[in-house]
Amino acid sequence: MNAYHSLVSTGTDLISSALPVLKQAMVARDLGAVDNLYYQVYGKLHPRRMLEAATVAELAILRQWFETWDDVLRGWLFGDAGGELWRSLLIPEETGFPFSLLGMNAWWLREAKSPRPDEQPSLSPGALASLSLGEQARALGRALMVWDSAHPVDYQAIANALSSELRPFLAHWFLNVYLLSPFSLIEKETLANRESGAQSFAEFHQRNQIRMPSDPLLGLSGYRSAYFTETPMPFLRALATQILAPAFPVFARKANSDGARLGALLTCWQPDHPIFRCTEPLIRALRPKGLRGYLPSSTLDANAHTGWGTPASIATIGNCNNMAELAKAAERIASDGLEFLFFPEVGLSLPSRWLSTQRLARVQATTYGHPTTTGSSTMDYFVGGAGVERHGRDHVERLVLLPGVGFASTVPPLALRPRQRPHSVDGEVLLFNLSSFDKLNHSLLTAWSAILDQLPKAQLMMLPGVAPGRVPSLTEEIAAYIPSRRFQILPSLPRQSCVDLGNEADLYLDSFPFGGFNTIMDAIGTGCPVVTLEANIPAGRLGAAALRMLGLPEFLIVQNVDDYVAVVKKLCLDAPLRLEIRAKIAREHVTSVLCGNAVGEHFKAAVDWMLAEGPGSKGAPVVIRSGEKPRVLD
Repeated sequence: MNAYHSLVSTGTDLISSALPVLKQAMVARDLGAVDNLYYQVYGKLHPRRMLEAATVAELAILRQWFETWDDVLRGWLFGDAGGELWRSLLIPEETGFPFSLLGMNAWWLREAKSPRPDEQPSLSPGALASLSLGEQARALGRALMVWDSAHPVDYQAIANALSSELRPFLAHWFLNVYLLSPFSLIEKETLANRESGAQSFAEFHQRNQIRMPSDPLLGLSGYRSAYFTETPMPFLRALATQILAPAFPVFARKANSDGARLGALLTCWQPDHPIFRCTEPLIRALRPKGLRGYLPSSTLDANAHTGWGTPASIATIGNCNNMAELAKAAERIASDGLEFLFFPEVGLSLPSRWLSTQRLARVQATTYGHPTTTGSSTMDYFVGGAGVERHGRDHVERLVLLPGVGFASTVPPLALRPRQRPHSVDGEVLLFNLSSFDKLNHSLLTAWSAILDQLPKAQLMMLPGVAPGRVPSLTEEIAAYIPSRRFQILPSLPRQSCVDLGNEADLYLDSFPFGGFNTIMDAIGTGCPVVTLEANIPAGRLGAAALRMLGLPEFLIVQNVDDYVAVVKKLCLDAPLRLEIRAKIAREHVTSVLCGNAVGEHFKAAVDWMLAEGPGSKGAPVVIRSGEKPRVLD
């Protein structure tokens, strides 16, 4: 975190000297000075990183900075005295919104603990429709500068009332502010606002395509919808087909004249990254077939090259941090004339979000790296697990189902030392969770609270993958559900440290409705029993499928919250039962079942079937097992 602290310290020093100048420029209505401050000062800041790592004193300086910009925006530029200044803020250029960080000021205000986003914004669609373009723009700007998902939004009604010139900014704000602020997904009302807002967004854009500039910020939060709704497909389809795809250049795929050529976009490709851990066994299976891996330079890691054979098996495609680099990457991949391109994840990285919207190979497929549909019309197949999927209605792509969870895991690390804590018999247990902060929600925390209420000697340890600077605020939010003395939140730690801590735990609590797999692997790799709630969405069924593959007791897999609480309580009060389950989680059994090579053979058979079936295949899910005839489900 030294680099983060240096970033904050340097940034707050810069802000402290610039604040008086900004305030004076606002009073003097000196547009040139304001413009200069944005480019010369704001352009050097990284608001999100600074807000995550700031001390209390530094946060106060940041809050002054963002509130002063709010005064400039709402009090002047979007006020009656602002004239036509709104145009440079709300009308995008070909390359994007020139002042895009200012358009995200509601998010920065919220993170800086300013009370301004709690003001109820006023923006009546009925009143908007009767206004001139300039009046609409000023009303829109004044509202959106303090509006986030703490307040409901009828996106469709506002978009219908707006002039078409202002709709791109509305979409930009919705995707980059409304879906990200407040950053936590804990509050029930916030979740409800986001879900209804995403539904409204999808309803409007499935009928209305707007021309957005090629801005890398677009889609930043889109695939986060999988965490706050059980029906993300309509929203993701609108995002991928109506927003992202039209904003990206189309590249013609070079004809392939030398047989099937296979490729994989290796984003997030470091050995301890969750994407690498659960999809590397699939990638490994295709290497003997001449697979070429496309690695963004920003993900290069010496360990990622092991086992690939010749250097020709790896192609670097630049850092992919901006639209120019993404365009070059797309052109590079398309020029190879691939027959098959595999995306281990779509949504968690900038390259995967944009490149998945293009036809870069004859046949394209993805899997559970991020366990939700891509929404893209150019993604032909979703490789899933027969033990996970209930039907094909969760995916735009056609489902290709492999046995079990549909993939394998790399072998989890061993704990570095033997367990130190005794196996208690009186409820003095340590509960453990590794779910990311995105998976924490009102229902889950309410269930954990009920568990701890009934177990006065139990403790909960959480590692939600957040920066140290975010731990206090997240602790405060969770303490609204669970007394702070009953739980501990640790900041992001190396994987080995997480495993060592988990080795001391008595029981792993899976999250819901968005569950885990990699986190469960690290838990059961140490022999720790797991309780999981089998949800309706594929992302909430991976844990259940894994436990069934291991032959563990079915009562560890529950179907509702009441049973979740009851089973956890029973296990906490019954040390012999926990030990009995631990005996069934032999490490050799776990690795042979969930880390074996068998799924690789199924995946190779699936790739052959997808190549033969071709792009744009429609129909029911197909189950593929190596050595057997593919079986189409009813």
